Amino acid sequence: MRYAARIGARQIPDGFPPRRCPVQICRSTWERTLDTETNHVNRLLVAKGLRAFGDGYVSLLLPLYLLGLGFSPLYVGIIATTTLVGSGLLTLAVGLHAWRYHYRSLLLAASVLMALTGFGFAFFTQFWPLLLVALVGTLNPSSGDVSVFLPLEHAVLARVVSDRQRTATFARYSLVGSLLAAAGSLAAALPATIVSVSGVSSTQAIQAMFALYALIACAAGFVYRGLPGALAAEVQQPVAPLQQSKKKVYTLAALFSLDAFAGRFGLVNTMVYTHIPSSVCLILLPFVPSVAYAIALLFVRSALSQMDVPTRSSYVMAIVTPAERPAAASITSVPRSLASALSPFLAGWMLGLSSFGWPLVVAGGVKIAYDLLLLALFRKVRPPEEEN
Repeated sequence: MRYAARIGARQIPDGFPPRRCPVQICRSTWERTLDTETNHVNRLLVAKGLRAFGDGYVSLLLPLYLLGLGFSPLYVGIIATTTLVGSGLLTLAVGLHAWRYHYRSLLLAASVLMALTGFGFAFFTQFWPLLLVALVGTLNPSSGDVSVFLPLEHAVLARVVSDRQRTATFARYSLVGSLLAAAGSLAAALPATIVSVSGVSSTQAIQAMFALYALIACAAGFVYRGLPGALAAEVQQPVAPLQQSKKKVYTLAALFSLDAFAGRFGLVNTMVYTHIPSSVCLILLPFVPSVAYAIALLFVRSALSQMDVPTRSSYVMAIVTPAERPAAASITSVPRSLASALSPFLAGWMLGLSSFGWPLVVAGGVKIAYDLLLLALFRKVRPPEEEN
């Protein structure tokens, strides 16, 4: 027993008490690091959920509010288009220059801008002031999250998690955004309830919802405030926001725009092999004999079509350098959103020529072409976790 005790004592390195051996110190340090990373991720998920909830209802209430103010459909369309263009340009600008600044500072500034946007729509009722707020603000009437927050949050997520955790983290990020956006869409019914209970006008009730949007921005800013102040790219770039990854990013941006225009075996394989079946469902829709079959195809498509969203975000963050991540996120997201704005016009033109569902067939074909091009061009461009 004494001999064993002496052996056990000699196995503890000199200078360390029994409870402070190097293995225990490393484990304690790793656990603290993991807790810190989890805290950062959770903060981003909470902020994403808050923003998605606000975006979910303002995108539906915006046209109703403008019509209630007496604007014609033409003016409503102009303001809605301006919000889309303004959000896209601002997202590109921030993504291209984010490497110069700390990410937390930019997220806090974006939260202030979001709050001002909400208060601007709540208190302005004239066309030109509203058009200005639409241009420089954070409102986005499209279904996707194309906002100034997007490149910053993507860059921070990719920065604070490991390569093997990145895709799962982006999946949680996408899921939280989708669920809270759906809840926000339901909240768009609140103005009608407010009108029936309080007797205020519909316009005043919607203005209250825009004020709530501003308060949500304040809450998101409070959440962002807990991020590290020095969080930024690992390397400061001296020249351009995109350098060695420029060709990859622009090619992906073109392919993602093609996909949007039409409406894990590895990240690229996951994107392709879950997307193609959903596109086939889209092509089959005009040919089914009854509504029941159409609903079944739509359910299958809905289950598959969004599986590539977190994978796509994770892949873009993986194949570029840390300093290029904000620019890559904005360049691959904004053109995709703008391309999707062209689709309704062409779909209407096709339906004007024929009542057959040609837009669905064309959209499915374009999406399959996107998938095959993505596989051909990027199957050999592997993220770090797949290199071995």
